[in-house]
Amino acid sequence: MPISAPAILGAAMGAIVLIAGLWLLREPKQGTGRARLSVPTRMALALALMVLGYHVAAWSLPDSWTPIKLPIERWWVLAIAGVLMLSSTVVMDRRDEAERQRDEEMK
Repeated sequence: MPISAPAILGAAMGAIVLIAGLWLLREPKQGTGRARLSVPTRMALALALMVLGYHVAAWSLPDSWTPIKLPIERWWVLAIAGVLMLSSTVVMDRRDEAERQRDEEMK
């Protein structure tokens, strides 16, 4: 079964997003943009990118190639789950930072 150019492009885009998620898993160097993110936020963002990348590639490829995937009609479930996960890590980071500042002021 031949694969169309849009399918190849979609699979490549999904692979790029997945690789970006894997790249975020690496330990950041000091002074980089990733160093400003907390470890839980970086991990959540990496996981969200990897799941999104997999599904973009899976939606582009024939069904027989990727037996495990969310139906494309339910893309919004993936989007809501990603937004909830990332927003919760940001809220937790801000809460931890506020507690840290409050503890420093008490000293």
